[in-house]
Amino acid sequence: MGLKPKEPLPLVPYYALMVFDGDRMGDWFAGRFKPAHMPLPRFHDLLSNNLGEYAVWVRKYLHPPKGKVVYAGGDDLLAFLALDRVFETAQELRTEFAKQVNLEEVTAERLTFSAGLVIAHYKDPLSHVLEIARRVEKEAKESGRNALGVAVLKRSGEAVEAVLAWEDGQGGGLGGAIAKVDAHWRQKRFSTRWVRAFAGWMASILGAAETGGSMEDHALQEMAWIELARVARRAAQTNNRDTREAWVQALVEDLRVLHRFCRGKKKASSGDATRGGDWRTFIDLLNILVFLKEKWDDGHD
Repeated sequence: MGLKPKEPLPLVPYYALMVFDGDRMGDWFAGRFKPAHMPLPRFHDLLSNNLGEYAVWVRKYLHPPKGKVVYAGGDDLLAFLALDRVFETAQELRTEFAKQVNLEEVTAERLTFSAGLVIAHYKDPLSHVLEIARRVEKEAKESGRNALGVAVLKRSGEAVEAVLAWEDGQGGGLGGAIAKVDAHWRQKRFSTRWVRAFAGWMASILGAAETGGSMEDHALQEMAWIELARVARRAAQTNNRDTREAWVQALVEDLRVLHRFCRGKKKASSGDATRGGDWRTFIDLLNILVFLKEKWDDGHD
């Protein structure tokens, strides 16, 4: 009996390119954060050794199917990442950096990095994709450092961008927060149409805020969460009322966490350098997640 030929796997014509650069590396190598009693050459040796070990780890960790390293220098990186686990992989790179590079035994100051992540079509010129990656990396640094700038370049010419904190200040990581929200779609609890409905509603609210109101107003923010729950309820893929309410509650709770990672693009003041909760960024991030889900589900553009 002849074997049936295997059906070809659907190919997604989008890929992710990530760059990162250590924050304040000039200050670190100048010895600004070293203990007063430690000679600068000794401090350099410790820092360089940790960066070197991290670079070795990156080259071992980041290989197919996760991605492919172009270069890894310890305090900088250029790599391609697989689209189906892009935020998970980016977070793992950030988490391991914190574990391997920080000099906790000699200073309380933390080494961090800011990154640029671009999701682009394979027909887009690579030089342009790299240029955008460097730009959103710069925006991540300007937002207060220790952040991730993300850009999606659609074939239509539209670009969607967001600047996100790696940490929410409450012990949570960006990758885990995104994975929890994404799980609601992967489990087929909701269609994605609620995102478009909510984005449309928010556009009018944000427009009004610019002409007199403010999204800093607590009552207005709570109104936004009520509206989000309403449109999500209509997109729930169940007719069981109790199940639907439980799903909506869980989704809103996970989205409130994700909201904390969303920074604005404007340069942050020293007083709120790591502040999250930017609503425009939140909407942009939701649109990015929907785009990734739909492209992965379709296997074509």
